[in-house]
Amino acid sequence: MAVSFQVIGHLIEEETKAEGLIAEAQAEANKRISQARAQADEAYKAEYEKIITRLEETHAAQTETINKNYDSQLQEYRAKLLDTPLDTQAFNGLLKKLLAAR
Repeated sequence: MAVSFQVIGHLIEEETKAEGLIAEAQAEANKRISQARAQADEAYKAEYEKIITRLEETHAAQTETINKNYDSQLQEYRAKLLDTPLDTQAFNGLLKKLLAAR
């Protein structure tokens, strides 16, 4: 019976050692996971910033191009309007005709 108590005692000691090893391994795993997560977050943030910067630059360039095109087209339209001759006699005649029909 004393031998079985010794065996049980030895098994409990080994289980306690194993529990300590498991706790250390879990702590090391958690540490490595945290480090890997931090590295992944940094890499993600760096790539995100690159993409955002590129998109902002593209947006700014496209906005500038659109604004230049808009200004150019508006100037052309205004020039055409100014170059269009006014036929006031025909306009006045049409107004008189429309008002008289009412």
